[in-house]
Amino acid sequence: MRRSEPMTVDAAFALFTRPRRHRRTSAELALLADAERSSVRCGADDLALFSWGEGPTVLMVHGWEGRGTQFHAFVPRLRENGFRAVAMDCPAHGDSTGTASSVPHFAEAVSAVARALGEVAAVIGHSGGAAGSIYACTRGLEVTSSVHLAGPCSFERGIERFCTAVQLSEPDRAEFRRRVEDFIPVPLGETDLATLRLPSHPALVLHDPADKEVPFREAELLVAAWPTAELQPMQGAGHRRILQNSEAVDLAVRLICSSAVPASARR
Repeated sequence: MRRSEPMTVDAAFALFTRPRRHRRTSAELALLADAERSSVRCGADDLALFSWGEGPTVLMVHGWEGRGTQFHAFVPRLRENGFRAVAMDCPAHGDSTGTASSVPHFAEAVSAVARALGEVAAVIGHSGGAAGSIYACTRGLEVTSSVHLAGPCSFERGIERFCTAVQLSEPDRAEFRRRVEDFIPVPLGETDLATLRLPSHPALVLHDPADKEVPFREAELLVAAWPTAELQPMQGAGHRRILQNSEAVDLAVRLICSSAVPASARR
């Protein structure tokens, strides 16, 4: 995101908090053909939900400027193994309402959706959705396992990387941080996952060591602070392409199957 000229605080704040909505791919549109659609209210926003199959619920949480249907490679595998796959569109993303959002807002949305769904067996998160789902777990969401792909450990460090990318001066950085702190629903100092009480369920962290958007070091710091989490480097998977990586899908489904009892096994 490095620019030739520094960005103003106003422009930087708008870019940081107002995600662009991208069109769904043909694979996503095909997945929607047999989806059950619903919505959940979270504050002033209506969050779009899409579900497939029956059984214990696996909630899938996309990243910044993403959509729940980006998990199209996961849905058939989850259904085959007796799970109900539920994809959500976070605030200001996909078919959900709203114009501004953040990773802490993602966490609030995950918690609201989980309450509406009832029991959630597992959660799979990508990028900002990975962090948001973990934040939700530190605030009461209970699942039997979770999978986190290419996610950050610290929202605050993400702010610093963004400020560097758009070349904000030191005084402008301070103003930018102040605006972000006023905007997000939690204190900025409470957004470093490594300093929070992380959940005790089995977790899998998948991350490409060469990820250009979220440094691999973020995954290392997260797992170092999380005794029940395992880090699996995913060479060449990329930041977004990891969602279609067959090994990532296999590893995620294997963990979820080992931790939750699918519907087929209870009949």
